[in-house]
Amino acid sequence: MGRLFNTAIFLAASAISSNAQSEDALFKAMAILASGSGMEDVLPPKIVDGNYVDLIETTIGGTANVLSAGPGGCSIIQTTVSQERRAFAQISVATFDFAKLTGARYLGPNDDFAAAASRELDDPQVDSIALDGKSWHCQRIVGFQSSKPEFSQFCDDGWLVSLVGEADKLAAVEAIKLIRDQCTPK
Repeated sequence: MGRLFNTAIFLAASAISSNAQSEDALFKAMAILASGSGMEDVLPPKIVDGNYVDLIETTIGGTANVLSAGPGGCSIIQTTVSQERRAFAQISVATFDFAKLTGARYLGPNDDFAAAASRELDDPQVDSIALDGKSWHCQRIVGFQSSKPEFSQFCDDGWLVSLVGEADKLAAVEAIKLIRDQCTPK
């Protein structure tokens, strides 16, 4: 089992390597929003060949998370591998195609994520941003149950970015503005 997990970590970190650098403002903005926040401190702590990498070992297993630039310059690929002791590894690949974004809605704590209209940005109740676009966020999962491989895939039209405080809100709004400026088809 350990060999499968180590191989999957190596593949996740090396097969997705890209030319984007973690210092690139657009890549960083997309990575922050794909992490579900507006703040830079949610990014994985290590930078390896332009990828954000987070390797977590626990007493019962481990998880690897890699954020890489995707094709076209306006997408992020998130590869996650997890394995618990005496269990098979699970691999998940999520893509966030920011070129497909059609809108951002500012939401409060009791708003319906899927259907609520946007609040004004300066509304003090705003605690999240819903990013909307047709199938712009997709996830593919490969796992094993009793050594039988299983595959599932789903795509979402939305993604929720949680905001904690005014600084988080402003950082998320700046990231969205940068992404719109560089990724919205002209």
